[in-house]
Amino acid sequence: MNTVFDTLAFAKKLQVAGVSESVAVVHAEALAEMAGERLATKDDVMRLEERLTYRIEKVEDKFEKEIEKVTYQLTIRLGSLLTLGIVLVGALHKLFN
Repeated sequence: MNTVFDTLAFAKKLQVAGVSESVAVVHAEALAEMAGERLATKDDVMRLEERLTYRIEKVEDKFEKEIEKVTYQLTIRLGSLLTLGIVLVGALHKLFN
């Protein structure tokens, strides 16, 4: 089991505080077991960071593509409106002249 702290040092500190060796060892082992199940190691955090970075990059790519798509659509619409405006101005000019 990969512990996140030194069980021997912990047990020795308990002994210095007046806890018997057998109780100190049991406490250290129990705490190591609990910590091993519930606490994240540096490797755990690094793997999580890699997964999150990958997901963020995928979302960024998706948003960039969507922005390009919307930009293209808006360009087409703006061009259509400008063309329509020019045609209307030309028609009005011809109508009133």
